[in-house]
Amino acid sequence: MSAYSLALIAAAGEHGELHHLQAAGLLTETTARAACAAHDRDTAISAAAALGFTITVDSPAPADPDRGVTWSEVSKEARVLVGEHWPAIRAVAAALLAAPNLTLTGDQVAALITANR
Repeated sequence: MSAYSLALIAAAGEHGELHHLQAAGLLTETTARAACAAHDRDTAISAAAALGFTITVDSPAPADPDRGVTWSEVSKEARVLVGEHWPAIRAVAAALLAAPNLTLTGDQVAALITANR
């Protein structure tokens, strides 16, 4: 898995929470601030750096996109992906909550994703 993919996963959590709050009619300035996951961002930046990939927050990304990006680029793509896959995300979450021991097989997850595209 690439450093960029790891960063997308980290950013997706925050965007999933924001999407859920909006869909539930609970998104306010206060709940949006509470959903902010700076710790996930910081972990992603550190992990990416350990893999030789730079993710910047307040400065321009490296000129070579294969060497790094800005966090805002990562966050924007994560927001788009969460929005595109929201039905599947909800279906997998609901199935996990209903499953014994909160466990699903890979095949079960794949079937849920396919059915909720």
